[in-house]
Amino acid sequence: EISESGGKSSRHDTGSYYTPRPIVHYLCRDSLKSWLYKQLTDVQKDKAWQGKLEEIFSLDSSDGIDPEEIETLNKSITAGEARLIGNELDNLKACDPAVGSGAFPVALLHELVGLRQLCETRARGKDPETTDPSWLYETKFKLIESSIYGVDLQKRAVEICKLRLWLSLVV
Repeated sequence: EISESGGKSSRHDTGSYYTPRPIVHYLCRDSLKSWLYKQLTDVQKDKAWQGKLEEIFSLDSSDGIDPEEIETLNKSITAGEARLIGNELDNLKACDPAVGSGAFPVALLHELVGLRQLCETRARGKDPETTDPSWLYETKFKLIESSIYGVDLQKRAVEICKLRLWLSLVV
């Protein structure tokens, strides 16, 4: 537990800062895109991945994937490339070294689920969320269990993060 050091507030004493949601999502998305680009260009020496990833990350699958988005997805990557991205995502390990309330892990979870949904839609030819009722839960569970990590000096912060991830899982 952190002791009071006579700072202006308990947030000041603990170094706790609020990061606005749009910035959190931008940082998660940009970091994920950069990581994926490095992984994919290490596997395939193809500089075209930059443009392909830009196209994929411009899509938003949070409210389902409409025909226009499927068309963009199909033009952006092949089914094999979608499977390759999915395979790379299986190897992702991300750790937030100051997890706080879990804003970054939760945002990363949403980015990863969206990317997985797009890749599986391209690889399978149909949106897995509409054809498999357990897909969303199983995907989130697997990502939380094997890809997303966080630590913090405050034990309560870690517990809050766990709770937020669990709530994201059951919603």
